[in-house]
Amino acid sequence: MAALNIIMMQQTQKDILKAVLIDIVKKLEGGDTLAVSFANYPKIFPKLFIHMVEVGELGGVLDEVLEQMAIHFEKEYELSEKIKSAMTYPVVVLSFSVLALIFLLVFVIPAIISVIMDMGMALPLPTRLVMAASILFQNYWYVILGGLASLILLFKYLKGTKKGWIIINKLVLQVPVLGQLTKKVILARFCRTFATLTKGGVPIIQALEVVKKATGNIVFGQAIEKVQDGVERGESLSQPLEQSQVFPIMITKMITVGEETGNLELLLEKAADFYEQEVNIMVSKLSSLLEPVLIIGLGSIVGFIILAVMLPVMGMSEGLM
Repeated sequence: MAALNIIMMQQTQKDILKAVLIDIVKKLEGGDTLAVSFANYPKIFPKLFIHMVEVGELGGVLDEVLEQMAIHFEKEYELSEKIKSAMTYPVVVLSFSVLALIFLLVFVIPAIISVIMDMGMALPLPTRLVMAASILFQNYWYVILGGLASLILLFKYLKGTKKGWIIINKLVLQVPVLGQLTKKVILARFCRTFATLTKGGVPIIQALEVVKKATGNIVFGQAIEKVQDGVERGESLSQPLEQSQVFPIMITKMITVGEETGNLELLLEKAADFYEQEVNIMVSKLSSLLEPVLIIGLGSIVGFIILAVMLPVMGMSEGLM
């Protein structure tokens, strides 16, 4: 309790978190355990953390458990930040480029095309295509916005239904490059979380329940549910994992060896390190690849617009000669 009071007074800047900590201290003074007190705020304290604190309190090793949690969440944070930082630059560049193209099509191109049309010249195909795009953005912008809004609403609707969310999760895993990256992130999270829980002494069934939610993907979640059912029937972990056809053979074989040798936590941690390194390498390659792809793509679009404007001008010059 003294430690929580110090956190409240010296380190907590957010009023909401400070109020939560004050309430937790009151519950502790009232006789509740730390895990029970944290469990009242599931949006702030993850289920993984609550389970581990409960194990630490029961086993009298709370300090060791909290140290494990600090390492676990630090690695989770590092992984997510690397992905965010790698994606920030391409997203910003793409957003500004799209806005610049819309500005050209709405304000610049119409004026140039208008001058060319006043001369009574026949417009070549590239010019007609650019003009059609310009008219679309000028006169039918509400249709474009309505289409985008419809897609967002459709996504929210599908996300709110079980079948729809399964479809979205399956599609994400099948997208080239992005699907592979998502799988590696999920596998790294699965191995790291499962290793942390089993190392802390959480029973396998409870650990799988926490890991199922930690993966963040319903396809992997359903596979883990089958693993839970298999373990409850007395099967090993590796057998239902292999039958799910979701987890790669490397994971299933490492878990098999871990169960046979009693080094399951160690091998899961090694697998987590491997997939985290794979994610780091893949993110670095992806961010390096996106830059030239964006430059070439946007350059091609701008070049096409310039060509569309110059073709009538060149035709007019040839006519004058």
